Amino acid sequence: MAAAAANLYSDSNPTQSNPFLQTPLEIIREFSLLQANRVTSSEMMRRCTVGLNGVNMDKNRYSDVVPFDANRIVLNSCKDYRPASMGYINASFITISSSENISQFIATQGSLPHTYEDFWEMVIQCHCPVIVMLTRLVDNYKACSLNQKASPFKVWLVHLSNWS
Repeated sequence: MAAAAANLYSDSNPTQSNPFLQTPLEIIREFSLLQANRVTSSEMMRRCTVGLNGVNMDKNRYSDVVPFDANRIVLNSCKDYRPASMGYINASFITISSSENISQFIATQGSLPHTYEDFWEMVIQCHCPVIVMLTRLVDNYKACSLNQKASPFKVWLVHLSNWS
């Protein structure tokens, strides 16, 4: 699940005033603030209706990590035969700054075998110049489906170990 966990927290960005956490105390304080601002189950049900729709549940690696309706990516040329899916992919736009000079980022889960085509469709639709995967290729006993042969891009896999 690549960075999609950010969806569990409210839209406010508590680190806007200090985007660089430098000491362990600052990190602990930030973690406590994030925990205090967690979205409740009822709020999640109201704000994540598309991702929690029964027709889309099999597209989520985890049932409690889904995009907010307000900032989810909607696939234009939806190949899903189910109209109720509404172009769903478990992915969200993340905006760092209100300035148009700052790029948006996309947070998404590791592709599942039946969602890798949606993943590459999103990459093409959103003109993603770089893809960074922040998880292992196998997460919770489910392999991330990159399907490099089906990729319209050259894919390099770089493995970093023992970095801190």
